[in-house]
Amino acid sequence: MGSSLNPDDIKEGDDVYFECVIQSNPKPYKMSWFHNGKELHSNVSAGIILSDQSLVLQSVSRASAGDYTCLAVNSEGKGASNPVSLHIRFAPICATDHEELLGALKHETLMLKCEVDSSPPAEAFTWTFNSSGEQTELPARLHSTETGMSRLNYTPSTDLDYGTISCWGRNSIGMQKSPCVFQIVAAGRPFPLQNCTVTNQSTDSIQVDCVEGFDGGLPQGFILELVELNNLRLARNLSLPVCLGKQKMRGTHPRDNIQMPMSIYAPLLAPICATDHEELLGALKHETLMLKCEVDSSPPAEAFTWTFNSSGEQTELPARLHSTETGMSRLNYTPSTDLDYGTISCWGRNSIGMQKSPCVFQIVAAGRPFPLQNCTVTNQSTDSIQVDCVEGFDGGLPQGFILELVELNNLRLARNLSLPHPPVSFLIENLDPTATYRMIIFAMNAKGRSEPTIIDDINFKGVAKFTGKQNKSIQCAK
Repeated sequence: MGSSLNPDDIKEGDDVYFECVIQSNPKPYKMSWFHNGKELHSNVSAGIILSDQSLVLQSVSRASAGDYTCLAVNSEGKGASNPVSLHIRFAPICATDHEELLGALKHETLMLKCEVDSSPPAEAFTWTFNSSGEQTELPARLHSTETGMSRLNYTPSTDLDYGTISCWGRNSIGMQKSPCVFQIVAAGRPFPLQNCTVTNQSTDSIQVDCVEGFDGGLPQGFILELVELNNLRLARNLSLPVCLGKQKMRGTHPRDNIQMPMSIYAPLLAPICATDHEELLGALKHETLMLKCEVDSSPPAEAFTWTFNSSGEQTELPARLHSTETGMSRLNYTPSTDLDYGTISCWGRNSIGMQKSPCVFQIVAAGRPFPLQNCTVTNQSTDSIQVDCVEGFDGGLPQGFILELVELNNLRLARNLSLPHPPVSFLIENLDPTATYRMIIFAMNAKGRSEPTIIDDINFKGVAKFTGKQNKSIQCAK
């Protein structure tokens, strides 16, 4: 970490930089940075800048916290640094991302728990009550404070005591911006169902339709119990949860098929991305990628906007490049120059509003990976071998590795092994000690396979090391 930084006083919004000091001969041909074991890629719009032997993180957030390591690779092998832990100090935020709905009778005491995430932990809390737009602070005697949490005992006495209760945490960094919210409603047991009718009767099935009563101020579900009168046996116990749309519950036996349709209206929501992660896509120049942007919303999204960002400059992509279907948009994108690689974002829109956080696609220049290097057969015993290789350039995409072991006397495939990620180390056991083998190893990414690395005439009399060009036969040392 940069010498001018105080590792114990890094806050959200600060810029952080790391430097990797490398001593090697020859110089490394590949340099990588990792965050909690996941490789980082340069993304200026996301505030990640890789340059020579340094890593710069701009305007860090709490998601940036964790362990950082650097990895250097040269023709002799690879070496990784010790992990450096980055701790981010941030003001409190609510531990849950949704409001809580709580129902209570008059003079019934509710126990509310306000949990927040922060660094350092929240040291004080403020509770407020809002009814009809008038906000008042609740007295401190009603709530208690623990590490990162506060508890409130609240008892509504009149109709005016129902409304919105909010909780803010505070630490040395500052006050919580968006509170934790609790909606307090007058509630009790639901009213009985009405107008229940048995319809569509046949020789072995019935359908029951009901009109729901007042829900008591809280979401309600429904239960049906079917009892055989001749022996008082419970024949069916069915339930309808609180759900969206029209639901049907059926018996498990065709003779007692019971259906209970119930219509409940879905809440209205602006679009949100259907996936919670960015997509990494690799393409050659003049190769067309087909991107699919799916969003969840109610009502369905009716229009989409696509943008491209490279080196901090954002431009809107023309409408002719993308099409719109119900809740989804497709984009055909073809990079032609180095400047066409970057971040593509997609926003959906419906009658409720525009999507706040876009669906994100990282477009990188990519091709097939380079061949493996310095493959060495070690730790040989009478029936096992271990193979270690140094991976080459990954082609701009995550790469895996495949090893095929062939018996030379009958050209039989003895093993087919794979590794999903580096390091490249295969252990092959329970082999025929009298056989001679050929080993074929290659890297693979979404664009295809590398050129193979081949080691011939492997037996159990020594150690083979691949040092020449591909397809060269290497004899084991005697």
